[in-house]
Amino acid sequence: MSQPLVVPLPLPLPPDAAQASLGGKAEKLSWMLEHGLQVPPAWVVLASACASALDSTELRPLLDRANAGDASARALLEQGLRDRPLAPEVASLLADALAALGPGPLAVRSSGLGEDGQTSSMAGQHDTLLGIVGVEALDRAI
Repeated sequence: MSQPLVVPLPLPLPPDAAQASLGGKAEKLSWMLEHGLQVPPAWVVLASACASALDSTELRPLLDRANAGDASARALLEQGLRDRPLAPEVASLLADALAALGPGPLAVRSSGLGEDGQTSSMAGQHDTLLGIVGVEALDRAI
């Protein structure tokens, strides 16, 4: 069975599994929903979708170089991701998620694995895009 790529929150996972699948924002939103706090409906593109997308392109070596501190590789990776449409499977799952959420407007928040954990803070280092309406705008935002 393949790993999920796009899922609704809350994601019923133990904390260790959630940390390996969700960025910090999504993990906290999932926790709040599980504990009955009022949070708007949310869907998450899991880390598995990002890894799958990178593995199927020429961008994986750039990621490895960027992670090693190569600034030019990071710039090329960012541009390559911006210029590339979402993988068809992810785009289809997002269209389903959008149908479940309603037409919007939506907020699209980026997040990273390990973000805002006990040993690190990444406050303000990721983006939030507001007023996203429709599948095409959602694709561009992600």
